[in-house]
Amino acid sequence: MPSMRYRSRWTEEILIKTLFKFHPLLANAGFIYDGSEERRANYTLEGGDVHVLREDLLLVGFSERSSPGALDRLADAAFHRTTVREVIVVVMPGNPTAIHLDMLFTQLDRDLCLIYPPAFIGPERLTILHRRKGEAAVQEKSDLFSALSDVGMRMEPVLAGGSRRLTQEREQWASGCNALALSPGVIVTYARNQETLHQLEQAGFALVSSREFEGDPAETPVSRMAGKRLAVTVQGGELVRGGGGARCMTLPIRRDEV
Repeated sequence: MPSMRYRSRWTEEILIKTLFKFHPLLANAGFIYDGSEERRANYTLEGGDVHVLREDLLLVGFSERSSPGALDRLADAAFHRTTVREVIVVVMPGNPTAIHLDMLFTQLDRDLCLIYPPAFIGPERLTILHRRKGEAAVQEKSDLFSALSDVGMRMEPVLAGGSRRLTQEREQWASGCNALALSPGVIVTYARNQETLHQLEQAGFALVSSREFEGDPAETPVSRMAGKRLAVTVQGGELVRGGGGARCMTLPIRRDEV
């Protein structure tokens, strides 16, 4: 459950809680974090900062929208009530273009992620913390990829915006990092971020427009891409202007086991 940072969004918490509590299509095993109640303690936590990388591993962002108390409470609840054993925390910058972790990082496949390079590579990289179930201490790690490797999850980065800083900044502003994985290696992303799309192609993704993807499989190239990495591109010009990408505007979806 979310607990929105700004009170103007409080009604969203109530509506989401009601849907997940009573709608038969959204049946679940119960809440581990009840945003509508935690707000009373000024605990805030928003979904763009929570990434389930593996059934035993959470990656979370400590941003201006997610408070330290809420992250601690989430970790405690996940350790107690789920199979999560590791929580890695990215200490986010105070930057209006990076209000959530999914503006800097999204998972594309089991071993592949899309990143804003300055946040995770080089001298400006963000602070990374690691908390393990059953241990009181929190450890600082040298970088995100070392932290992931230490918990048995080696991931290769795809550089949003490519190698040029100017392009990186421009496409990160346009939600270039904010891709939604429909399944391992099948993602939805914006068509406008051309250098990011080029990097995805270099990583083995075939690009297909949303119009082609939604068409008759017998008449589109999608049927010939079964088993391959696929990036479905959407236009979304007005959505970009509003500040949001495919992942941050999508509720968690139920997937088959991977």
